[in-house]
Amino acid sequence: MSRAFTPPDTLSKDDINAIADVRREIWSNGFKGMAGGAVVGYALHGTVKSIQARIMKNTGTTTKTKIAPLFEHLKLNANTAFLSVMLGASLGAFILSSTAGKNSVHKMHHVFEVGKVDTSTPYQKSINDAKLEEEHRERKERVLSRRKTLHDNLIHGQGLTDSHGGNWTYQGSDKN
Repeated sequence: MSRAFTPPDTLSKDDINAIADVRREIWSNGFKGMAGGAVVGYALHGTVKSIQARIMKNTGTTTKTKIAPLFEHLKLNANTAFLSVMLGASLGAFILSSTAGKNSVHKMHHVFEVGKVDTSTPYQKSINDAKLEEEHRERKERVLSRRKTLHDNLIHGQGLTDSHGGNWTYQGSDKN
């Protein structure tokens, strides 16, 4: 089950409602942007297709435009229409949902303040301290292991890089 259905105990009903409202605004605006972007993408595809037909019809005359070579190799068909619709829909959904999220963030400031206060129990604090100590010990072991490997590489002449310490094997000869 999603964590959205089981919020932490530190959040009040107003905080939970504020989060749900912001989430609802983001999703609804995302779907509106998707629909609008799909329509705009299809309209742009149709516009480019009609411009292409007009320019290609006029290229046989003496007045050639500078953009005519751009449209000579452009093939607009059902696949490019589908691409235009999908690109428009995804771009519209992204723009409107991110705009809605940025416009709604002011409703979440009091929710962010709730997370600043440490409400963990002494047992939870001791568990977190033990995890930090374990991570610190593992980090020290990794540092010591890297230092030992580096020291061994320098002692045995391999150097710091993967250049074989200047010793290359040659094919077809006895040199090392």
